Amino acid sequence: MNTKIEKKGHVESLLYTATNLIQAGRLVDAESICQDILKAYPNQADAIYLLATIAFRQNKPKVAINLVNKAITIHPISANYYLLLGDIYTKLGRLNDAINSCLKSIKLNPEYAEAYNNLGILYREQGKYDASKKAFDKAISINPQRGEFLNNRAVIALDENVLDKAEDLLKKAIDMNPDYIDAHSNLGKVLINKGQLDEAIKCFEKIILLNQTYKTAYFDLGRIYNLKNNLNVSKEYYLKALHIDNNYYDALFNLGIIYISLGENKNGLDALNRCRDMNPGDTNIYRYLGLASSNLDKPQDAIRYYKIALNFDDDYQILINLGAVYFKQDRYRDAIKTYEKAIKINPDSYHAYSNMGIALAYAGLRDPDMLEDNYEYHDRDKNIKKAELYVKKAIELNPDFPDAYSNLWVIYRHLGKKKEALECCNKAIALNPNSAIALFNATTSTQHSADNTGHKDKLEELLNTNLNDEDKLHCHFALARIYNDLNNYKKAIYHAKIANKIKNGHVRFDFEHYQNYINKIIHTFTDEFIKEKSSYGNRSETPVFIVGMPRSGTTLVEQIIATHPDAYAVGEVSYLHMLEGMLPKYMNSSEQFINLFQHINKDVINNISEQYLKLISPGSGSALRITDKMPNNFLSIGFIKILFPNAHIINCVRNPPDIFISIYFLLFTLTNEYAYDMTSIIRYFNEYERLMKYWESLDSLKVHNVVYEDLVQNQEDVSKEIIEFIGLDWDSRCLTFYKNRRPARTASTDQITKPIYKTSINRWKNYESFLKPFLDKSY
Repeated sequence: MNTKIEKKGHVESLLYTATNLIQAGRLVDAESICQDILKAYPNQADAIYLLATIAFRQNKPKVAINLVNKAITIHPISANYYLLLGDIYTKLGRLNDAINSCLKSIKLNPEYAEAYNNLGILYREQGKYDASKKAFDKAISINPQRGEFLNNRAVIALDENVLDKAEDLLKKAIDMNPDYIDAHSNLGKVLINKGQLDEAIKCFEKIILLNQTYKTAYFDLGRIYNLKNNLNVSKEYYLKALHIDNNYYDALFNLGIIYISLGENKNGLDALNRCRDMNPGDTNIYRYLGLASSNLDKPQDAIRYYKIALNFDDDYQILINLGAVYFKQDRYRDAIKTYEKAIKINPDSYHAYSNMGIALAYAGLRDPDMLEDNYEYHDRDKNIKKAELYVKKAIELNPDFPDAYSNLWVIYRHLGKKKEALECCNKAIALNPNSAIALFNATTSTQHSADNTGHKDKLEELLNTNLNDEDKLHCHFALARIYNDLNNYKKAIYHAKIANKIKNGHVRFDFEHYQNYINKIIHTFTDEFIKEKSSYGNRSETPVFIVGMPRSGTTLVEQIIATHPDAYAVGEVSYLHMLEGMLPKYMNSSEQFINLFQHINKDVINNISEQYLKLISPGSGSALRITDKMPNNFLSIGFIKILFPNAHIINCVRNPPDIFISIYFLLFTLTNEYAYDMTSIIRYFNEYERLMKYWESLDSLKVHNVVYEDLVQNQEDVSKEIIEFIGLDWDSRCLTFYKNRRPARTASTDQITKPIYKTSINRWKNYESFLKPFLDKSY
């Protein structure tokens, strides 16, 4: 644009035009006019000031500073020039310089409302709220019709949580300008803080009517629906915000958390990983990445993320989450040490005490690292007492914490305290009626009948809500049990199928690996090999190994023996497998332990056998026999014979279809990856049977088979045979095994606290139509 300056009076008109062009965003045209003015009048201060304004809008703050200072030098009494200088300093983060510029502007024009408004904004940035309020109040007193001033003063009131004042100011601003988006947005925030969520929704919906691309309105609606626990709607609003700005960090972060809450953990992980790329220093990202990874059964990733989060912040809640991952991995020592740290940071953390208790209840049973702690965690009775104290401490800290009662249920159930266990369940349910785990626990402690349907209706109601996979499988397993008790086998198998499908989606049974492992066992443990190596073994007759398939009667046999005054039961422990896994350490080798059996020597045999006896001894007193009833010790019978040539090995046998259906209806505390798919269950059984036939074919081994059906039908005779086999004199108390109050860590706890019953024989026939296709097929 070429402008000819014909006379000096024409400059005012040109400056006016340039100002309007700047406001319209036509910066190049405005700059051209200003340059033409300066060609005619090089010291025209207003033209230089407008060029400074243009440079500022073009994000050239250094150029703008030079120009505005030049204008000030020419005309030092313009309040507008200092106001612009303050804006430029603000852009550069030089807040003190910006404040001084505003004060100079006000000194030149004490009624300059805009300068007071800017000064209020700057003081707020510095956290000087009293000074900020005074500045905004002065701006409003000068020009009470400026909605922007009212809005800014309301923001200070919102900062200080003076919500009624903020609401009044914002409503006045909106009355002056019904289309004032910032005022609607801030009013929405005020209403959120006041808990008036439905009214807040109207504010943000109004903003979207005014501007459909206003991303923060969608974000705030996402927040509100999250507060209303309407997570699906919340998710949709966050997605809309991200549709407008794909890199909207806060919306992406909140969306990731919503995904996790909805059980969409893979989506949550993807969203949070994008957040990590944007801001790797945000500790909260790693906290939720850990949670999503844990939910996706990726424990190593979860542990890694939680440890990164702890590098930023030694937060007790992160420690609790990390301990929970360790617990799921049977790494009880690590879990206990992690909870100890959490309690040290926050001695009032009832979560940490409750989790510590349940970790202690399982301590030493399956965690090989516990062997490094001088066997501190291998005294079952001591651990259970400690566990009970910790959980009770959690309840003392928070009597309304339902998870603590669920954990105490586990402890009381193991102690055989059925009444106390059921009371804990009922308390947990009373505190949280929607707790799937508490309802599941109550169901396993209850025999259902037409007059006592347990919590059937509540479980079915719960399934119609938004549940994660863990809660769903607990509900379906519980309903499968209830309907089985009610003789509604169609509905029972329906729920069992769904429960197993969910669980099977989170585990993987590698049948080929399992089959190859058994092949290696058979190849290694020949009759000659066992006879040769067992000559180095420990001659103790103390150990009694009860093996078999799960649900084959191992717990019943153990309890019969444990009732004998000269016997003690360790329970379902993994000591033997733990020691097998440590063979590479004992033999200073990097080979897998299965490949080291054939090279085992006398020193290693003596070391492991002594370690094993030390592990099973705490709490046993003067017992002559100690039982270990880990069912899958059938894999280690050859190794057992080498370690303890005089050990007693009992194999529990049961009608296979009854085993299959019993396993299928059970949610195990151990992993048992094969247990949630009928084909896998049968394949696992077939390999178990193949290996047992091999063991029984060896001259070097003697295994006593106890047939479950025979034991149920002829309890006394079979019980006497068991006691005779392990070399003890008969004691009639073995017939009243259900009166033994010893702790029992097993899925069959309820079975061993009542006399033998016969209803479990041929149970499979109730599900014959479901089982038949599997039984007819050759695997």
